Amino acid sequence: FFREAEKIQDRLPVTTGERNFIFDGCYTTQTRIKRGNRLSEQALLESEAAAALAQVDGAFEPAWRKVLFNQFHDILPGSGTAETREYAMAGYQEALALANTGRMNALRSLADRIDTTGISREEDIRLTRAEGAGVGFPTGLGQLPRTARHSGRHRLFMVWNSLPFDRTELCELTLWDWPGDSGRLSVCDGDGRPLACQILEQGRHPYWGHRYVTALAEVTVPAMGYATLVVDEAPAEPVSVSFKDPRQISPSWRILENEHLRVVLSEVDASVVSLLDKKTGCDLADPANPSLLFRLVREDASRGMTAWVVGAWQQITSLHQNVRFVRQESGPLRRSICWETKFGAGSTLQVTLSLDKGARLLRLDADVRWQEIGSREDGLPQLQLFVPLNHPASFRYDIPMGEIERPPLPHDVPASRYALAPDANGCALLLVSDSKHGFRGLPDGLVLNLIRSSIDPDPWPEIGHHTIRLGLAVTSDSGDEPGQTADRFCQVLQALPLAQAQHGSWPLSQSLFRLSGSAIRLVALKSAEDGDGLIVRLASLSDQPETAELTFWQAPARAIAQNLLEEALPDDLPVLIDGRVVRIQLAPRRLQTLRISW
Repeated sequence: FFREAEKIQDRLPVTTGERNFIFDGCYTTQTRIKRGNRLSEQALLESEAAAALAQVDGAFEPAWRKVLFNQFHDILPGSGTAETREYAMAGYQEALALANTGRMNALRSLADRIDTTGISREEDIRLTRAEGAGVGFPTGLGQLPRTARHSGRHRLFMVWNSLPFDRTELCELTLWDWPGDSGRLSVCDGDGRPLACQILEQGRHPYWGHRYVTALAEVTVPAMGYATLVVDEAPAEPVSVSFKDPRQISPSWRILENEHLRVVLSEVDASVVSLLDKKTGCDLADPANPSLLFRLVREDASRGMTAWVVGAWQQITSLHQNVRFVRQESGPLRRSICWETKFGAGSTLQVTLSLDKGARLLRLDADVRWQEIGSREDGLPQLQLFVPLNHPASFRYDIPMGEIERPPLPHDVPASRYALAPDANGCALLLVSDSKHGFRGLPDGLVLNLIRSSIDPDPWPEIGHHTIRLGLAVTSDSGDEPGQTADRFCQVLQALPLAQAQHGSWPLSQSLFRLSGSAIRLVALKSAEDGDGLIVRLASLSDQPETAELTFWQAPARAIAQNLLEEALPDDLPVLIDGRVVRIQLAPRRLQTLRISW
């Protein structure tokens, strides 16, 4: 067929762009399946990269088979029965277990090569009992385990950065049965420089006979590499004591602020009444037009096929009418405000907004107890987030290997992770999610479909508990900055316990792989299928030829361009090696595979 088609290729029509958006309900329906798919894919990509750099094996093919099986056209779209969902979720659980086991084995292999003899300290640990604490914590959420391998006050951590560029961000450290005074906890880097830190929650939390403290530290980690942290108890210092004057009345402000953003919440309904970008002076919200609005929408169900089709919005109810503020925390590294409300048939929504030091992204963590059930007569309940905008001309959406621009449309459209609303000044508002895909760019704003209670073929697809991670960022709309913002949001820094007095050949901080180049995105980094070398897959987001520069921890002996099947290309695409650096020029919008060997 293809040989015959090639003979008349000059007479065949060429079609570019998207054709239609049929079955827009499938972008959201059965949200647990969507989340299982997205988190499994992300875990496998990160695990393959870590295993390839550590040169260790992992059971990734069986895990990928489980994930890909669930991408069958009635499983991933959510157009299946309850039994379909249960089977799929079991597969995701197995895939995540395989992926995270492989990732931990790889990261431990890397950590075992770090020489820690210069930062270790002898300590009397006879009365400590932290070793082995925390088994299974917090793997139930699909995360890496934080099992204790420490004792005493002086503890070492390796912090892993899974992205191919340097990062200065916050990292969570879990300290099991730490005998020190948490008020004097100190964190230093491998060179002894003090780092800013913050106890996330006061007190020591019980877990199966052990107690833990979770701390934040601001750390710089090189591209796809690691840094070493030292946790200890600082010497006691005099503390100034002051008392608030009980006769002084001060206004109550719900404000989150850092170097880049200032976010003000309404005292009445917790909506965002000000979102100030300090760089441009632009306020993206105001009391007359507040932002970050959670809404309960009633969809028309009369068309049927409710798993497949989003019905017309017949009623929109704000969920900011009976808000109760739960807590507000203000620390040197992270500030947060938490509010909650009840709605519908006994459902609850708890939202935590947090802003980190140095971040241009406001994080929203929503905890939902969903008890809404749809019907053909009363319609379908839908939970959504609405971000008002000032008549954007177009939106850009994250898709595999790049972005796509779409005009405002009166229906949901798919995106992998984010939607971007650019403005004329080169600035943009970016809405990102770790596992939601149904976006709707409208003339007056941007909507993200969070949960929808379809009624067929499964009449109760969403009943239960849901955890939703979202982010709203002010970013540049040029190059791959939006993509890097989404990468940072979806791939947090990981901290692993590191052994004391360990002899190794690696330094305390090192980059194993770095990618440089304008609008060049790393698609995958993995071991070659035949076991010979490393596979690096790149995508160019540019309309112009771009040079990709790949820097490895040691100089490669060979670098060749290949196809997706990891086979030699008929045309000899030039790949240059200069010490530890490999360079290749990518054609516009090209997807390119490289094989690197030593």
